[in-house]
Amino acid sequence: MPSLACPSPAYAGAKAKEKQLESLQEEFRQYKIKAHTVLRQRPNALRDEEEEKRRLTEEERLRNELESLRKEKQTLSQQVKLGSENSERLELAVKQLERELGEAKANGSTLESKMKELEEEVEVWKRRLPVQERKEAEAAEEEDLSEQLARIQMDFKIEKSSLLKQAEEEKTQMQQEFELHKQKAREMLMEKDAMISKLRGRLQGKGEQGLPDDASPVRGPAQEELPEGEEKTEREEEAGGSGWDQEKEEE
Repeated sequence: MPSLACPSPAYAGAKAKEKQLESLQEEFRQYKIKAHTVLRQRPNALRDEEEEKRRLTEEERLRNELESLRKEKQTLSQQVKLGSENSERLELAVKQLERELGEAKANGSTLESKMKELEEEVEVWKRRLPVQERKEAEAAEEEDLSEQLARIQMDFKIEKSSLLKQAEEEKTQMQQEFELHKQKAREMLMEKDAMISKLRGRLQGKGEQGLPDDASPVRGPAQEELPEGEEKTEREEEAGGSGWDQEKEEE
């Protein structure tokens, strides 16, 4: 297994920055020596002042660069430290995985035995599958038949309720029609009774006009003879009137 402790890019960058910092420090030192040498050799005070300003400016620039490099070095050092910590954590994780892998290999025989047991159970299930499928199909068919029976019973109840309601409505309608016909029949019978009473009155009036006090009724010349059929009809109507009166009394 390859080692994880090889130099990282951050570490190499930090080393390069350190070398650059050392180079700048050396350059700054050489520049100071050169500046002092030049200042000692120049007799003109004005030039010395300008040179001093340039020197101070250059020193400030170099100082700023040096500070910036120090900060970068500090940042890179922190990154290198974090990289080292991450490397250690990775090494620990790899070791943990290696231990787990060893345990898994040690438990390989147990897993193989369990797999064999599962394969045997699968084979047993495969052999029992047709019987199980048949039982499930029968159960599904029985459930389907139960649902159909329940639907048929429900439809029968609904149809029965509808027919009973329809029969009740027809019964009510027939009773109303019967009451109406009964009322009409009563009205017709009352009209017939009135006609019979009127005819009876007419017949009695005619009989009193043609009869003497002590004799049987005879037909006079002024009295019109009724045909035999009409006489029979009048007698039947009179008899019927008596029956109607009796029926009215019974009611």
